[in-house]
Amino acid sequence: MSSKRFFFFLVLFIPGSLFSQENQPLPTSVTELSAGIYRILYVGRVSMVAFNGDDGLMLVDAGYERSAEEIRNELEKIGAGNLRYMINTHWHSDHTGGNIPFGEGVDIIAHEHVNEMLSHDQVSLGQEKPAFPEYARPNITFSDRMSIRFNSETIQLIHVPGGHTGGDILVWFPLAKVLVMGDLIFADNFPYVDIEHGGSPVQYVENLRWVTENFPDDVTIIPGHGRIYSMEDLRTWQSKLQKTIDIILEASDSGMTPDQMKELKILTEFADYGKWWITEEMWIETVTESL
Repeated sequence: MSSKRFFFFLVLFIPGSLFSQENQPLPTSVTELSAGIYRILYVGRVSMVAFNGDDGLMLVDAGYERSAEEIRNELEKIGAGNLRYMINTHWHSDHTGGNIPFGEGVDIIAHEHVNEMLSHDQVSLGQEKPAFPEYARPNITFSDRMSIRFNSETIQLIHVPGGHTGGDILVWFPLAKVLVMGDLIFADNFPYVDIEHGGSPVQYVENLRWVTENFPDDVTIIPGHGRIYSMEDLRTWQSKLQKTIDIILEASDSGMTPDQMKELKILTEFADYGKWWITEEMWIETVTESL
């Protein structure tokens, strides 16, 4: 493994230390976004959205496999009905792991890329990811768009080209004006872009721009990680990420190496974005690797 890959792998599991005490309940919080629509936030980081109504329960993203008990407890508190559908916004295990404890007898919907990833053993950030059992893989897939009528909403599922991964989707509740964006948002932080599985930092930021131009200003935006965004928040974050890419590309065009960029701290202006997982140095590596 290269030093960069090892660094990615190491940093990934620093936040993971939060999950080391398996028998200890971990903190979750629930926010009602609209009638019957709730954001569940696990250990302050990972978002899921529950949509409960006369037709039953829909869960957008399923958290980790290990978070199932905490998520069940929160669903009971909101009086959730029978789980009918789960939607995976992309294939990573913090969003699909819950397919295993929750997926028996449930329709799981995702982009076809997600089914491909979960149907075979994968390696992500140096860690082996075994294929999911068949019942826990998406049994309803699509390539571009689909819609589903459920609980008085016609929910729209929209694939956006490889930004975070090759199979990212947006989940849009038009009546409630709630937009679930999965890991197309790491709120107020540099994002993780899974280049090895179809992601691109340039396309990632372009996808954000597309969202700002195609959804209403009064939308409530649910990120995969971090605080709930307004459209103004998203525009600000997109603009700043675009500036970082422009700075890195300009430095690269001038002949500067990634190590020189890091030594000169060319992203100092955006240091606050590197305080969680993806640091300034890692973001420089991500962008330059994608060129």
